[in-house]
Order: sequence, then C-alpha cells, then structure tokens
Amino acid sequence: MLGAGLVAGPLLEYMSRDQNQRVTVLSGVEGQAAALALRSAPGRANVEGRTMDVLARMDDTKALVTQADCVVSLLPYTMHMPVARACLDAHVPLVTASYKGAMAEVEDEAKRKGLPILVEMGLDPGMDHMSAQKVIDEVHAEGGVVESFSSICGGLPAPEAADNPLAYKFSWSPPEC
Repeated sequence: MLGAGLVAGPLLEYMSRDQNQRVTVLSGVEGQAAALALRSAPGRANVEGRTMDVLARMDDTKALVTQADCVVSLLPYTMHMPVARACLDAHVPLVTASYKGAMAEVEDEAKRKGLPILVEMGLDPGMDHMSAQKVIDEVHAEGGVVESFSSICGGLPAPEAADNPLAYKFSWSPPEC
C-alpha cells in the first residue's frame, strides 16, 4: 500500500483483517505509515509501516513491487505513472483511486500483458461514476435527455461503522468553512 494519508486508514484496517495477508504501508512522511498502522490496525503483526520516498528511491520501490501480490496506490495522481510502470515490469496488478486519464498511456501495455490495472476504484471516483452512468443510461434508454447532473460523494463505511441513518460517511476531510 503506497500512501498513508487520510483515506488509507479504512483500507489498511480492512486489508489487515486476514492475519495470513501481509500488508506493507509506505509513506514519504517520517513516521506516518507506522502511526497509521498503530491507529488503524492496532496489534496486528501482519502490518508493517515504513518511511520511504517512493519516487526518490525507485529501485527500492521496484524491489518491493516484485515481492507484492498487488499494489494499491493512494499516492497523488502525479506519482502513479512510475508506480504503474514498476508494476508492469514486475507483472504485479495495480489498484488506484486515480482517474483513468492519469493511466491512459499504460493501458495498451497492461492489456497486452493481461495485467489488471484498476483505476477509479474508490468511491469518488469510482462507484459514484458507475452509478451516475447507470442513471444516465436509463434516462437515455427511455428517450430522455440529461441537461445537468451533480454528484456529492462520501464513503460507505464497513457495516460495523455504519452508525448513522444513511450508513454514509465522508471518506475525505472537507476544508474548513
């Protein structure tokens, strides 16, 4: 797992539930990954938080990628292309919440290699886009025209954390008003 920012906690908690599954979290911010591991997966011996600048130490990043079953990148979208290339070279699947446009240049190579590079796999982008497209397609199928569309997105928490009537939570930190 690359990145230990605001959206990483729930993913780490979920991924580390299976004690047979080892999860390594990398962050370029000193102590951030270790703190995330303590906060989101307390007492789980299958989680390792490490500090490493993924781009500055690309040889080390590539070495870690070759050891992975799958890479999940929660890094800023500008950092995804070198990670995607490392995954392609190592033939390791990549999952990211980044928009497809950021990954378009590796799409053909990934298809040729039969390697999944799954983009827009978050809630926003991702599930909101799929559900929006479904609604728009239904309107078009009935001869209608969509003149405007808005989507407000948050997060679908784990069932045990769905503690409000909408079972819905923000998955990011909105700016202070």
